[in-house]
Amino acid sequence: MAGGTKTFTTEIDAAGNVVKSGVTGATTRKVPMGNVTLAEKKDGAIIHHKLVFVPEGTVIHTKTNPDCQWYFVGGEWIQICR
Repeated sequence: MAGGTKTFTTEIDAAGNVVKSGVTGATTRKVPMGNVTLAEKKDGAIIHHKLVFVPEGTVIHTKTNPDCQWYFVGGEWIQICR
C-alpha cells in the first residue's frame, strides 16, 4: 500500500492467547524463544543472531515482513500476520 499506513490492533491475555485481532482472517502462531533468531545481511552473507533477553510485552515489526507483528508474551513469541 504505497503512501498509506496500515494499523491492526491485537489483544493478548497474560497467558499469551490472542483474545482479539483487528484483522479479519489473520494467521497466528506461537514460537518458543529458543527458536527465534534475528537475521542480518552483511557482506553478502546472512548472519543469525540469537536473542538472549527480551522484555515482556515487546512488539517487533520487520521491514522484510511488514504484514506481520511479533509480540513477546509469557516467554513465547506470537506472530500475527494479515
